Amino acid sequence: MAVSQKIKDHAKTLYLSRDKEGKRMYSLRDISKEIEQDFNKKYSHVTIGNWAKDGSWDVILQKAVQYGIQQTSESTLTTEEQIIDKAADDLAEVYKYGMLLCQIGTDVIQRAYRPDKEPHKHISVKEGMMAVRTGAVIMARLNSMLIPEDDDFDYGVVYIPDNGRDRYLDKP
Repeated sequence: MAVSQKIKDHAKTLYLSRDKEGKRMYSLRDISKEIEQDFNKKYSHVTIGNWAKDGSWDVILQKAVQYGIQQTSESTLTTEEQIIDKAADDLAEVYKYGMLLCQIGTDVIQRAYRPDKEPHKHISVKEGMMAVRTGAVIMARLNSMLIPEDDDFDYGVVYIPDNGRDRYLDKP
């Protein structure tokens, strides 16, 4: 009986799978059980070991490790670039939550004033309006930081409301 390439490829994928520490995720016996569950075909762990040997799966794994090391060494960032990258990720997250506040607030307001929708049970219209306003202010402040108007441009501080301390938003 010939083994389908699909089964062998699945076994190879499992064989090459590693966890975060680089350790094998599946033993040969585990792979045998996975194939039986996924394809309803029984193969012994010895057979799977023979496939690995015949297919040079360990060589493939070694090439993957080398490629990963090469990618890591080529993509190392300077300390300054790492700081910029982290700050960019943080600001993107803040912007995302500003948009989410606007969306939630808009949904609450629409539900309150549309007869075909049921009003929100936990958020009042006033709170919805505050969410829209807060989200819009966050996004506007972050957008204003994107393009300096002149060489003397000062980036300043972005205040993000937290735990009801939205009093900062009332100040110009």
